[in-house]
Amino acid sequence: MNSVRRATRLWIIAAGLALLAAAGSLLRFTPTFVLWRGLNIPAAAADPALNRAGEVLLQLRHPLSYQATANNRVIQWRLLFPALGHALRLPDGAYLALPGIGCLLVLTLIAALLLRHGFTVIQALAATLISATCSWFFVSSAWLAYFDSWYVLGLLVTVFAGPGALVAAALATPWIDERYVLTLPLCLVLRDCYRESTGAAEPGRGRWRDAALAAGALLPWLLIRLGAVALHRDPVTGGYLHAMTPTANGPFYAVGLWEGLRWAWVAPLTWLAVETRAKRPRSLLVTAVLVLTVGLNLVAANDLSRSVSIALPAVVLALLLLRQLRPGQFSVLLFAVCGLNLLFPAEHVVSNWTEPISPFPVELDHARHPPPALDPDYYVHAALVYNEQGNPQAALGLLDAAISLDGQDAAAFANRAVSHYKLGRLAEARADADQAVRLQPHLTEALYNRGMVRAAQGDWAGALDDVSAALREAPADWPARPAAAAEAALLRAKMTDRR
Repeated sequence: MNSVRRATRLWIIAAGLALLAAAGSLLRFTPTFVLWRGLNIPAAAADPALNRAGEVLLQLRHPLSYQATANNRVIQWRLLFPALGHALRLPDGAYLALPGIGCLLVLTLIAALLLRHGFTVIQALAATLISATCSWFFVSSAWLAYFDSWYVLGLLVTVFAGPGALVAAALATPWIDERYVLTLPLCLVLRDCYRESTGAAEPGRGRWRDAALAAGALLPWLLIRLGAVALHRDPVTGGYLHAMTPTANGPFYAVGLWEGLRWAWVAPLTWLAVETRAKRPRSLLVTAVLVLTVGLNLVAANDLSRSVSIALPAVVLALLLLRQLRPGQFSVLLFAVCGLNLLFPAEHVVSNWTEPISPFPVELDHARHPPPALDPDYYVHAALVYNEQGNPQAALGLLDAAISLDGQDAAAFANRAVSHYKLGRLAEARADADQAVRLQPHLTEALYNRGMVRAAQGDWAGALDDVSAALREAPADWPARPAAAAEAALLRAKMTDRR
C-alpha cells in the first residue's frame, strides 16, 4: 500500500471514529434541541442556547457594520465566518451548522493524530471520546452560533501541524475567537514538547522559528485591533477589558475549572507529574504556562467551563506522551478516564449559575413537553384571552410566535384571522382563515372565522357556506352556536333581499 493510500485510509478511519465519538457524546450529553425552536421567539431568546444566534445571523447580513448588543459585543471582531458566510450567501441553517462541522473536524484531527502515532483503533476511539466529552464540544453542539470548535481546531493545528498550517492558524483563528491569542504561548510550549517527543531535528532552532512564524502571522490582527483602539474606532475592546474582572464566587471558578475538562484533567496532570518526577526542566515551564493561561482565560469571560476548553491540546499531547512514557499503565488510565467522563454528569458553568446537561431520553421528553415559552398552545390560549378582551394587537404578537413554532397549527391561524379581522385587516384575516381551513378542514372555529371574514368582504354566499359548515361540525354544546345560527339567518335574509 503506497503512502497516499495509507494516508487516505487513516483519515477515513479517523472520520469514522470522530462520528462514533460525537454520537456517543451527544447521546450521553444531549443539546437542549427543543430550545432551538425558539430562535425567533422573544420569550426564549435569553437562553444561552439562543442568546447569540439571533445577533450572529444579523451580523451575517452586515458583517462589517453590525453593532451587537453589550451582551454579545465580542462578536463584532469575530469576523472570519460572518465575512465568509456573507460572501458565499450561506443560508441561516447552513451557517448555524458550522460549529457542528467544526466539532467533527476537531475529532477527526485528534483521531488521525493518535492513529498516526501508533494508537490502536480502540485506543484512538477512547481518546477521541474523552475529547468529545469536554466543554468545547458541549457548547459548540448545544449553544447556537458559538464557534468554539473552530478556535479549538486552530489551537490543535498550532500544536501538532507543520509550519505552513501553523501560519494559517495564527492568521485566521484570532478572527474566530480572541482566546486563541491568549492561548498561543501555551500552544508554542506544547508544540516544542511535541516536536521533541517525535525526534524533530534541531528542536531549539525549530522552537524559535515557530515562534517567529506565529508572531508574524498574528501581527496583522494585532495591528488592526490596536489601530482601531488608537483611532477610537473600536467601541468593543475598551468595554470588554473593563469587564474582565473576576465576577464569580470562588466555588464557581473551582466548578468551572473542573467542568471544562472533567476527568480529562487526569491526563495532563499525570503527564506533568511524570515529567516532574523525572526531573525534566520543561515540566516546570509547562505547568506555569498552563496555570497562567487557564487563569487568564477564566478571568477573560463569564462562561467559566467554556473558557477551560483552551487546555484541550494539553490533554491530547499528554495522552500521546503518556503512551510513550508509561506504556504498561497507559491503557488502564485511558479507558478509565473515558469511562468516567461518560458516566459522570456534566454541566455548563457561568459566573453565578450552572446548567446541567441531560442525556438523550430527558431531552426527548422535553421536546415532547416543551416549556411554555416554546409551546404553541400556550401562545394560542393566551392570544384567545387578548382577543376576547379587545386587545387584538397583543394577541397578534403571541400568534406570530405560535406559528413560528408550529407552522401547521390550524388553531393559531384561525385565531390570527380574528386578530386581523378586529384590526380591520380583512385581506390578512382572509389569508389566515383560508390557511386554517386548508390545514384542518373540519375545525369549527376556522370555518366560522372564515365565514365572518367573508361576510365582512361582502361574500355572503361564501360566508353562509362556511357558517353552515361550522354549525354542522360543531358539538351540540358549542358556546358560539347561538351567535353562528343568528349569523346564518342574517346571511340568508341578506341573500333573499338581494334577489
